[in-house]
Amino acid sequence: MKKLVLLIFTVCMGGGIAASAQEVSQQKLDSLNQALSDISARVKETEAAESNRAIWKDRSKYFNLNYVNQKLSPDIDGWDKLGGGELKSDFGAAIVWGKTYYLHKKPLAGMIKFGIDWSWMDLNYAQY
Repeated sequence: MKKLVLLIFTVCMGGGIAASAQEVSQQKLDSLNQALSDISARVKETEAAESNRAIWKDRSKYFNLNYVNQKLSPDIDGWDKLGGGELKSDFGAAIVWGKTYYLHKKPLAGMIKFGIDWSWMDLNYAQY
């Protein structure tokens, strides 16, 4: 009888240790999954920030060559008596060089940014 009670007690204790070991291993697995998801979220955030910087940094400077078609209507008394009307240019050209200073860091809806243009050089020529 003593052997039977001792055998039942030993089996119960062994089962309790195995269940306890399963709980500890499950807790470690849960904590590793949580750490992995945190690291994945940080990596995605860093990649998005780097992508935005790469896209928008080069778009802040601009250099434009333009064709110009101008019309000029002088505000002079008696202009109509002299043959009047509008003067039309034969051709024209413009060169604009500057930089855009954006008002916020992250693009709205992932694609729109608002900024202020500062032109360093703006040359226009029109031949009438």
